Amino acid sequence: MNSQVKKERVAIGTIRQLEEKGKLIARLEDGLEVAVFKKSDHSLAAVENYCPHKGGPLALGKLRGETVVCPWHGFRFDISSGTCADTQSILKARTFSVLVSEETVYIER
Repeated sequence: MNSQVKKERVAIGTIRQLEEKGKLIARLEDGLEVAVFKKSDHSLAAVENYCPHKGGPLALGKLRGETVVCPWHGFRFDISSGTCADTQSILKARTFSVLVSEETVYIER
C-alpha cells in the first residue's frame, strides 16, 4: 500500500504579478492565505500568511534576505523552512513547495 498522499496544486498568481508587486498574496477557497516571495537566488518560497506567534500577516512584514519579519512583534521566519530565527522560540511558520509552469505560480499542499 502506498502511504504517500497526493498533494494538491493550487494556482497563486503569475510570474508577472510577482515581479510587479515583489510578492504574491492569495486567499484560497478554504480561507488559507499564502504569501510567495522571491529569494535572493531567484527561486521562490511560500509561507502561510499567518505568524504562529499572534497571527500577524507575514506578507506585510519586511523581507530581509531569506527571512520575513512579522510586522506585529518582530519575530523572524526563514521563508524556506519556516523556522523562527529567534533563538529561544519554538515557533514555526507553515511553508509550501512552489512550482512555476507556463508563467503561473503554484503551491503544493
